[in-house]
Amino acid sequence: RGRLLKKLVKLVKGPSLMEPLERLDLGTLKVLAGVLAVHIICFAIVMVLFADKSENMMIIKRHALTIQSCERMRFRVVQAKFCTNDVVGAGLSFPDDNMCELARDSSKMTATLLGAVEDFSAQHHDTYLGLDGNVAKLKSPEARALWDDAMVDTMMYYDTVPPTVRSVKMGIWEFGNRLAYAARETSVSIRYQSPNISESASYQFVTQKENKGEKLFAAYLESLRHLARYSWQDTDEARQGVIAILVVQAILVLTLLHLYQLKLVVDVERARLGNILALIGLPGPILRIMHAKPVNILDDDSDDEADEEEDGDKKLARAERKEEERRCQEEELKQKQQEVQAELEGGGADEADGDKDDDEGDGKAGKDQFGGMAISGPSKKSARGADPQTYPARRFLQLQRVLYFNGKVLTTSWDRTFKLVLPLFLWQLAVLIVFAITSTQVEQLHDPLASLFMQMRVNAWFGHVRSHALKLVADPGPNKALWREVLHEDVLALESNYNVLLYGNEGQTSHDFPFPVPPAAFASAEFSGLYFREKMCFREEAGQCLNEDHRFYESAHNGLDALMRRFITEAKLLSMDDEQDATFLSTRFDFIYQLGMFDLADGLTEAAGVFTDFAIARLKAIQDIHIALLVVTLALAVGYVYWVTKPYVAGIKREASYVAGLLSHTPKELDVTSHLRGALKV
Repeated sequence: RGRLLKKLVKLVKGPSLMEPLERLDLGTLKVLAGVLAVHIICFAIVMVLFADKSENMMIIKRHALTIQSCERMRFRVVQAKFCTNDVVGAGLSFPDDNMCELARDSSKMTATLLGAVEDFSAQHHDTYLGLDGNVAKLKSPEARALWDDAMVDTMMYYDTVPPTVRSVKMGIWEFGNRLAYAARETSVSIRYQSPNISESASYQFVTQKENKGEKLFAAYLESLRHLARYSWQDTDEARQGVIAILVVQAILVLTLLHLYQLKLVVDVERARLGNILALIGLPGPILRIMHAKPVNILDDDSDDEADEEEDGDKKLARAERKEEERRCQEEELKQKQQEVQAELEGGGADEADGDKDDDEGDGKAGKDQFGGMAISGPSKKSARGADPQTYPARRFLQLQRVLYFNGKVLTTSWDRTFKLVLPLFLWQLAVLIVFAITSTQVEQLHDPLASLFMQMRVNAWFGHVRSHALKLVADPGPNKALWREVLHEDVLALESNYNVLLYGNEGQTSHDFPFPVPPAAFASAEFSGLYFREKMCFREEAGQCLNEDHRFYESAHNGLDALMRRFITEAKLLSMDDEQDATFLSTRFDFIYQLGMFDLADGLTEAAGVFTDFAIARLKAIQDIHIALLVVTLALAVGYVYWVTKPYVAGIKREASYVAGLLSHTPKELDVTSHLRGALKV
């Protein structure tokens, strides 16, 4: 039996089984390697697509802060000149909390002015060059042209005799640098309390009295619009890239790889049918012989010891009884073998006689289960119509295979096959869901981007209104009517932008609003809390917050929206005041200066940071979900090899050994080797 067992093991583990099994073992590694390679490549593409999106948000924020700091610097220059020459120099009196209090100490006034100049210069350079000095930070071609090319009209003033003025064109980059230089030069005049600061070329260039500073401000806003529009289009391109990856990776590549894995599993399942068929295809007489064959149990040491304890007569009687039983079993087995031999010899005639009975049994089938195989008894007619050499054709993904042998039929089971490839298709479904969610999340980035853009416009217009309010009260000449008109127009623009920020533009677009703006008042709890619910001081330096007995304390601690609404109201009323009321001593201007220069300015800067962080947090959420997907993919690949493929391959080999072992117990009347070869050829 040992030699027979070795021969049978060699047959059942022959090329017909082991080649598909080896292809499955190696092919699974190739499939998983392909899946990982494709996923890592797509992961890298996704990371590249979203790597610069947060930087685009930061550029928009820095650009708006540049406009805000530019207006603050201009405010400080006009404040320094007005308070030094027209108030302190003229001996006018004013309260201690008035804006001209700084001018009592020229060094303090100069330091405040230089601080505003340095802040603007740093913001201006960071916007154009970037924080790391990379001049490619401005990616919008239109915005870059405004900064590089001579596209902004301005006036150049020269300290000649007589003074001369020349109209020139320059880019925002050059304009801003000249503006910072002129402000520094003006600070020198402030330090030495020059009586004719307003007549200097540097002061006139900073204030741009010929065009009221509108040209540079308009160029800044246009550049901001181009940057926001570029970021919007870049987000659309990122979404298209995500959809392309979804189609290529999750639908095309993964489907092909998983179908190939399914083919490998199907080939192994087909190959193992031959071994199972060799068992269930044993002739009925052979099965009866195996069933009638006695089971011999060897006497162990405990029986020998018990026999020694028995006396001689009992021992002899027991031996005789055993011998008689053995003789009876041999005679019964011999008789069975003779009956089987006669039945085998007359099998052909019996088969012919039984055709009619078999035909009557067409369509009736018994069903059993062996190792995941569904066994059924077909009709004799269908068995005779099948060609074992050509049926079934091994077509790709023909999952069901039907084998006929010795009047029995064996078909592959769908359950076992799909259980092996189901994890792969489930993972593919997970990838589809993740990329579908990513596409939706990318589309939702438009809302925080539009809100950030509007917040930056509000910050810019706020600084512009504050500067023109100062020019209105600081100009004692006939230009008050002109500044009153300019201030009124700017306040209306600020109010319009602020309403669009809070409540959206209902999908309407224009030159100033190139895309739909959602209502930011309901965008996030943090934003609504900052504008409507927070009762705190917004000043960056907590030590400078207003005391509870201050006249503006209630306004400063009632939310950012209430503060902005009152700022707009006071600026509107200031533009409508009479000339004798529109002065630097009026309560309206005190509110604009004390709260607009500190509380409201710092609060709007904080709001800009809220929107920027909100947008960047959404970007980070997209990146985090893909990082998690990559980690899960690596873990599933390893788990599939060690907990699915390897146990399956080992189980197939173990099953083949069991088949060989069972076949080795067949009686000698059956040529089991030929029987097995015949089953494997079917």
